[in-house]
Amino acid sequence: MPCVLTGSQALDCKDSIGGIYEIKFKVHPGLSVIETDFTISSGSVTAIVAGSSRSSWYTYSLEKETAFAKDDPQASAATGTLFFDQEVKIILNKLSARLGHEMRLLGQNRLLVAIRDMNGNRFLLGLKYAMDMVPGTSGTGTARGDRSGYELTFKGREDLQMQFITTAIYDTLVT
Repeated sequence: MPCVLTGSQALDCKDSIGGIYEIKFKVHPGLSVIETDFTISSGSVTAIVAGSSRSSWYTYSLEKETAFAKDDPQASAATGTLFFDQEVKIILNKLSARLGHEMRLLGQNRLLVAIRDMNGNRFLLGLKYAMDMVPGTSGTGTARGDRSGYELTFKGREDLQMQFITTAIYDTLVT
Protein backbone atom coordinates (compact mmCIF):
# COMPACT_ATOMS: atom_id res chain seq x y z
CA MET A 1 0.00 0.00 0.00
CA PRO A 2 1.49 3.39 -0.93
CA CYS A 3 2.19 6.09 1.64
CA VAL A 4 -0.29 8.95 1.38
CA LEU A 5 1.03 12.38 0.39
CA THR A 6 -0.24 15.27 2.49
CA GLY A 7 0.21 18.43 0.42
CA SER A 8 1.53 20.28 -2.59
CA GLN A 9 4.49 22.66 -2.76
CA ALA A 10 4.38 25.90 -4.71
CA LEU A 11 7.52 27.74 -5.77
CA ASP A 12 8.53 29.86 -2.75
CA CYS A 13 10.14 33.31 -2.62
CA LYS A 14 13.94 33.64 -2.61
CA ASP A 15 14.56 34.76 0.96
CA SER A 16 16.57 31.89 2.47
CA ILE A 17 20.27 32.04 3.41
CA GLY A 18 22.80 29.38 4.34
CA GLY A 19 24.79 28.71 7.47
CA ILE A 20 24.45 27.90 11.15
CA TYR A 21 24.28 30.58 13.84
CA GLU A 22 24.93 28.33 16.84
CA ILE A 23 25.07 24.69 17.82
CA LYS A 24 24.24 22.83 21.02
CA PHE A 25 25.60 19.42 22.04
CA LYS A 26 24.33 16.93 24.61
CA VAL A 27 25.50 13.42 25.38
CA HIS A 28 22.84 11.24 23.74
CA PRO A 29 20.57 9.88 26.52
CA GLY A 30 19.75 6.63 24.69
CA LEU A 31 16.86 5.57 22.48
CA SER A 32 14.59 4.59 25.37
CA VAL A 33 14.78 8.14 26.82
CA ILE A 34 14.21 9.68 23.38
CA GLU A 35 11.13 7.51 22.87
CA THR A 36 9.63 8.46 26.26
CA ASP A 37 10.75 12.12 26.62
CA PHE A 38 10.42 13.46 23.05
CA THR A 39 7.16 13.85 21.11
CA ILE A 40 7.58 13.83 17.33
CA SER A 41 4.79 14.77 14.92
CA SER A 42 4.95 15.50 11.16
CA GLY A 43 8.68 16.25 11.03
CA SER A 44 8.83 18.30 14.23
CA VAL A 45 9.65 17.74 17.86
CA THR A 46 6.53 19.16 19.49
CA ALA A 47 7.41 18.50 23.14
CA ILE A 48 10.28 17.44 25.38
CA VAL A 49 9.59 16.31 28.93
CA ALA A 50 10.99 18.84 31.40
CA GLY A 51 14.00 17.72 33.41
CA SER A 52 17.08 15.82 32.35
CA SER A 53 16.28 15.81 28.63
CA ARG A 54 16.38 19.62 28.64
CA SER A 55 19.56 19.94 30.74
CA SER A 56 23.26 19.33 30.09
CA TRP A 57 23.28 21.02 26.67
CA TYR A 58 26.42 22.96 25.79
CA THR A 59 26.17 25.90 23.39
CA TYR A 60 28.88 26.86 20.90
CA SER A 61 28.66 30.23 19.16
CA LEU A 62 29.95 30.09 15.61
CA GLU A 63 31.59 32.56 13.27
CA LYS A 64 29.51 33.52 10.24
CA GLU A 65 29.80 31.27 7.19
CA THR A 66 31.90 28.59 8.90
CA ALA A 67 29.36 25.84 9.65
CA PHE A 68 26.72 23.77 7.90
CA ALA A 69 24.27 20.95 8.48
CA LYS A 70 22.89 18.61 5.86
CA ASP A 71 20.40 15.81 5.84
CA ASP A 72 20.75 13.65 2.74
CA PRO A 73 17.95 11.16 2.01
CA GLN A 74 19.17 7.71 0.97
CA ALA A 75 16.38 5.87 -0.83
CA SER A 76 16.49 2.53 -2.61
CA ALA A 77 13.64 1.34 -4.80
CA ALA A 78 15.31 -2.08 -5.02
CA THR A 79 15.24 -2.66 -1.26
CA GLY A 80 12.32 -0.39 -0.33
CA THR A 81 14.41 1.50 2.23
CA LEU A 82 14.74 5.15 3.19
CA PHE A 83 17.09 6.68 5.73
CA PHE A 84 18.91 9.98 6.19
CA ASP A 85 22.66 10.63 6.35
CA GLN A 86 23.11 13.62 8.63
CA GLU A 87 26.24 15.74 8.83
CA VAL A 88 27.25 18.85 10.74
CA LYS A 89 30.55 20.64 10.22
CA ILE A 90 31.76 23.43 12.49
CA ILE A 91 34.89 25.53 12.64
CA LEU A 92 36.22 26.92 15.89
CA ASN A 93 38.99 29.47 15.69
CA LYS A 94 41.93 29.59 18.08
CA LEU A 95 43.70 26.58 19.53
CA SER A 96 43.62 26.21 23.31
CA ALA A 97 44.17 23.47 25.89
CA ARG A 98 40.61 23.89 27.20
CA LEU A 99 39.02 23.68 23.77
CA GLY A 100 41.29 20.79 22.74
CA HIS A 101 40.13 18.85 25.80
CA GLU A 102 36.49 19.65 24.99
CA MET A 103 37.00 18.40 21.40
CA ARG A 104 38.35 15.15 22.82
CA LEU A 105 35.23 14.75 24.99
CA LEU A 106 32.95 15.45 22.01
CA GLY A 107 34.80 12.74 20.09
CA GLN A 108 34.41 10.21 22.91
CA ASN A 109 30.63 10.56 23.15
CA ARG A 110 27.56 9.81 21.08
CA LEU A 111 25.80 13.14 20.71
CA LEU A 112 22.42 14.73 20.30
CA VAL A 113 22.87 17.94 18.30
CA ALA A 114 20.62 21.00 18.13
CA ILE A 115 21.28 23.80 15.66
CA ARG A 116 19.89 27.23 14.93
CA ASP A 117 20.41 28.21 11.31
CA MET A 118 20.74 31.69 9.84
CA ASN A 119 17.04 31.64 8.83
CA GLY A 120 15.94 31.22 12.44
CA ASN A 121 15.05 27.53 12.04
CA ARG A 122 15.95 25.15 14.83
CA PHE A 123 16.64 21.44 14.30
CA LEU A 124 17.61 18.29 16.18
CA LEU A 125 20.02 15.86 14.53
CA GLY A 126 21.03 12.40 15.68
CA LEU A 127 17.72 12.18 17.49
CA LYS A 128 17.38 8.40 17.71
CA TYR A 129 20.81 6.96 16.96
CA ALA A 130 23.18 9.85 17.80
CA MET A 131 25.84 11.78 15.94
CA ASP A 132 29.51 10.80 16.13
CA MET A 133 32.59 12.88 15.49
CA VAL A 134 34.45 11.69 12.39
CA PRO A 135 37.96 12.69 11.30
CA GLY A 136 38.50 16.43 11.32
CA THR A 137 41.50 18.69 11.65
CA SER A 138 43.18 20.96 14.12
CA GLY A 139 46.17 23.05 13.25
CA THR A 140 48.06 26.29 13.24
CA GLY A 141 47.86 27.12 9.54
CA THR A 142 50.90 28.32 7.58
CA ALA A 143 50.44 31.96 6.58
CA ARG A 144 49.45 34.80 8.89
CA GLY A 145 45.92 34.82 7.47
CA ASP A 146 45.38 31.05 7.87
CA ARG A 147 43.06 29.57 10.45
CA SER A 148 44.53 28.42 13.73
CA GLY A 149 41.83 26.24 15.21
CA TYR A 150 39.57 23.24 14.76
CA GLU A 151 37.44 21.87 11.93
CA LEU A 152 35.07 19.25 13.32
CA THR A 153 32.59 17.03 11.52
CA PHE A 154 29.80 14.99 13.09
CA LYS A 155 27.81 12.33 11.24
CA GLY A 156 24.74 10.25 11.94
CA ARG A 157 22.35 7.94 10.15
CA GLU A 158 18.67 8.22 11.08
CA ASP A 159 15.35 6.79 9.96
CA LEU A 160 13.84 10.30 10.26
CA GLN A 161 15.09 13.52 8.71
CA MET A 162 16.46 16.22 11.01
CA GLN A 163 13.53 17.37 13.09
CA PHE A 164 12.36 20.97 13.39
CA ILE A 165 11.91 22.25 16.95
CA THR A 166 10.23 25.44 18.10
CA THR A 167 12.14 28.41 19.46
CA ALA A 168 10.46 27.81 22.83
CA ILE A 169 11.74 24.24 23.01
CA TYR A 170 15.20 25.14 21.67
CA ASP A 171 15.56 27.88 24.30
CA THR A 172 14.91 25.35 27.10
CA LEU A 173 17.94 23.27 26.07
CA VAL A 174 20.40 24.61 28.64
CA THR A 175 23.47 23.62 30.63
